[in-house]
Amino acid sequence: MGLSSTEGQVTHGYRETTTFNPGVMGNDKPMAVTREFWYSTYLAVNLISIVDEPMTGKQVFTVKELSTAEPDPSFFEVPADYKVIDRLNE
Repeated sequence: MGLSSTEGQVTHGYRETTTFNPGVMGNDKPMAVTREFWYSTYLAVNLISIVDEPMTGKQVFTVKELSTAEPDPSFFEVPADYKVIDRLNE
């Protein structure tokens, strides 16, 4: 599908379609399931995933408010009242 940009990241899109023959899943006509993904090689994650199935409908999963800045160091601080208890050597 080519290249695009999602949340400021270059993404590569690809789509896969699976068609089920009549009678395979209780269907009387061919049934197509489509999955579309927009993948960021820099982040190694899909930023958009679209799944379209006749049985469940269309579902769209999109990354929002993406930041590639360094996280706040306070997120990784051990709480002051945290205590390690060694149960193996008691």
